[in-house]
Amino acid sequence: MKRGYLIGTVLIAVCVLVAGFSLRDSATANVNFAQAQKGGACQVYGKLLRDTVQVSQRMTHVRFTLEERQTGKRMDFVYDNPSAPIQPNFASATDVRAVGTFDPRSGIFSVSQVYTKCPSKYQSEGYKAGQ
Repeated sequence: MKRGYLIGTVLIAVCVLVAGFSLRDSATANVNFAQAQKGGACQVYGKLLRDTVQVSQRMTHVRFTLEERQTGKRMDFVYDNPSAPIQPNFASATDVRAVGTFDPRSGIFSVSQVYTKCPSKYQSEGYKAGQ
C-alpha cells in the first residue's frame, strides 16, 4: 500500500474518533416524566398548562407546568437564562419539549433549552372537488 493512502486512512480514522468523542455528550435522551425524575440530562415533552406560565419582564426567567399526555402526570419547570430570553410565542404554545435536568431537592426540572409547538394559523379544512 502506498504511504499516502496509509496516512490518509489514519487521518480519517482519527477525525472520526475525535468527532465521536466530542458529540457523545451532546445527545440527550427523550424520556417520560418518571424517568426524568431519576436524574441526569434528558428531554421531556408535554402539554403546556397555560394558566401556570409565569414569565419575568425580560422573558429570561419562566416557570411553567407540563402535563404528560399519556399518564396525565404533571411536573414543574423553570427556565432561567439571562443571556437567552424565551421565545415570544411561548405562552401560546400547545406543547413544549424541555431539555435539562431534574432537581430532586426542589422537585423542579431545570430547563436549559425550550422548544415549542404552536397551533397552526393555517388550519386546513380539506379540499372539496368542484368548488
